[in-house]
Amino acid sequence: FAMKKSFWLIFSLALFATFIIVFYGHVFQIWMFLQKSSEGLKEIPHRSLPNKNAVVQKTAKIPKHIHHIWKFNDTTSYDPSSEWNVPQVWMRAYPGYAFTLWSDRRLKDLIHDHYPEIEELYYSYPYDIQRADVARLLVIHHWGGIYLDLDAFPSHRTLDAWKDADLVFPSTVDNTAVSNFFFMASKGSPFLRYAIDQLSDHNSKSASFILPFLYIFSSTGPIFITTILKEWIKTVQYPVDLAIIYYPTINSFVKHTAGRTWYTPDAHLIAFFGDYKSQLQMIMFQIVPLMVVICLIIRTAMKRKKPLSTYQIPE
Repeated sequence: FAMKKSFWLIFSLALFATFIIVFYGHVFQIWMFLQKSSEGLKEIPHRSLPNKNAVVQKTAKIPKHIHHIWKFNDTTSYDPSSEWNVPQVWMRAYPGYAFTLWSDRRLKDLIHDHYPEIEELYYSYPYDIQRADVARLLVIHHWGGIYLDLDAFPSHRTLDAWKDADLVFPSTVDNTAVSNFFFMASKGSPFLRYAIDQLSDHNSKSASFILPFLYIFSSTGPIFITTILKEWIKTVQYPVDLAIIYYPTINSFVKHTAGRTWYTPDAHLIAFFGDYKSQLQMIMFQIVPLMVVICLIIRTAMKRKKPLSTYQIPE
């Protein structure tokens, strides 16, 4: 019985270790894909520091207009447990700015009236986050200004420092690509127009990915934005004032809490392994092998131990 129990313990540990290895293999593939898609990001002509005189300049390329997107006309249903009304927080921090909360209804009218060429594609996306990704491109292209996720908060430095640029994007946390939880652009931005025109093509290319996480990121998310930005910047025949704010500098302008409200199950699992990376690596490379060795030693010792015979020789 003890040997059988030892066998199942070893089998369970081996199965768990195999799962960890396979999962980390998938994570590594995703990481390699991200690295490949963002390769050469720092070679794109851009600046990462604001101009010192931008705040006091009377003219600016980017309008003083902050945009948020949510399903309804108020944000109370976004995070009912939160005590913060995010748009109001930004209103207090940026007096003199215009503010617009884009509901599904308002976005429907915007797309129907001004972007009918992508209307069918917009509603064909299987995930709401893809529509949200596209909607922010349309809103800022049409009106110009600043887009902000509802889990992004103002920090101690003003975004006015970047209003003289043509385009402003934050980097991803690892500084290998640009993100889209916040960005700034002028009205009618040529880059945003180019990105909108490329949506259909990239949706087709991304459909082959099995993991929803990769499909979303590469069809409308940060991978898409990074790839398109690299393509576009090579084609323009005029100077572009592109700014990329890297981590941790971005935290002094915008604090992003990463609510992960859109995450698919595979994205939650990837995030879990990312959040507990060091603990899981310790389990995988130290505790699991040690337990396997201990179980093998016990099993070997039990094999060598001869059981006492209960047979009695008859008289």
